[in-house]
Amino acid sequence: MSDPNKAGPPRVLHMCANARAAFTDEECDAVIDLAKKQGLSPGVVQGNSVELDVRDSDIARLARTAESEWLYKKVFEIVLNLNSTAWQFDLFESEDFQVAEYTSKGHFDWHLDIASQHPFNLRKLGVTVQLSDGDSYEGGNFETHYGPELDIAPRDRGTIVIFPSFVLHRVAPVTSGSRFSLTAWILGQTPFK
Repeated sequence: MSDPNKAGPPRVLHMCANARAAFTDEECDAVIDLAKKQGLSPGVVQGNSVELDVRDSDIARLARTAESEWLYKKVFEIVLNLNSTAWQFDLFESEDFQVAEYTSKGHFDWHLDIASQHPFNLRKLGVTVQLSDGDSYEGGNFETHYGPELDIAPRDRGTIVIFPSFVLHRVAPVTSGSRFSLTAWILGQTPFK
């Protein structure tokens, strides 16, 4: 198992890349405030149904607006930088961002992000940003599984983790406290390259 607590520059763990302190505490607070201002509602899975055995979280979709433009630009800049060294996928835009809150027993079971609602575009990269302080909740690890090893993402506030959409991942159940995270899906045209 990879050690999520080793400090250093952006790194690739199997198929995932991460950068610590990519977002400041103030930026993390601003994203949470945007989500709360918009209002959170139960998270859905494919088919837009609430299935608490698969996903138990509240979410807010953050459309690209004047208020959220800084966030879209910052995430895309970081993604393009890490993509240029890790995968070199052809990328061009993102779906609307999503903020999730996981409270006690909240989780999102193992899944892939490769599906897309766009007929000619494909989700190529998944992105998650740790918005909460890792000490403010228990459980709730963001985990990826590619090959024989399980990787646990760093819990440092402001860390961004980027991974190909075909990598299996989950949010393990939160046992106490509350975990906020930002999720984004970066698109490219088909075929996958």
